[in-house]
Amino acid sequence: MHTLILVGASTGGPKALTELFAHLPCFPGVACCVVQHMPAGFTYNLAKRLNDLSAWRVAEGVDGGVIEAGGAYVAPGGCQMRIEESGAALRMSVQREVSGHLHQPSVDVLFASAVALSDKVRLFGVILTGMGRDGAVGLKAIRERGGFTVAEGPETATIYGMPRAAWESGAAAVRLPLHEIPACLIEQVHFANGR
Repeated sequence: MHTLILVGASTGGPKALTELFAHLPCFPGVACCVVQHMPAGFTYNLAKRLNDLSAWRVAEGVDGGVIEAGGAYVAPGGCQMRIEESGAALRMSVQREVSGHLHQPSVDVLFASAVALSDKVRLFGVILTGMGRDGAVGLKAIRERGGFTVAEGPETATIYGMPRAAWESGAAAVRLPLHEIPACLIEQVHFANGR
């Protein structure tokens, strides 16, 4: 597994994630990690719903769990989720933390952990609808590392806060309405894997 698609969302995110995953096929060697701002107890049902409607095996992230191709892992509400290298494998670290981060889970925390992985792991970052700025710093780091980045456009975002911050800070390479993001990711993943 050499490619990660990383997705961050907040207000309006469950609906946006539903549309994204319904139209995003599984790719060989690709896994997804998702942060949706939600309290503890709610992310389990979100993961189950996404699993039922998509080609991905979607589940809540589990501390120490191996990230496998074809899997999509939703950060549990009330915890921070990070990605760590363990030999040839990638594993999740899922912890409740007392920290300075406004959100738990935080998009920036997940994205920053992915940026710290070795260069053999390709990164694709996506910021969807949401209030505030969470994810803009992490998305910019993904872009500066050489990963592809996209933010949802104002035409479809329920709240154009997080995507606006990502776009205006230069973190997102492109800005697209939600319904165009799956096709864009398909094209970019195929291009990257064909290199």
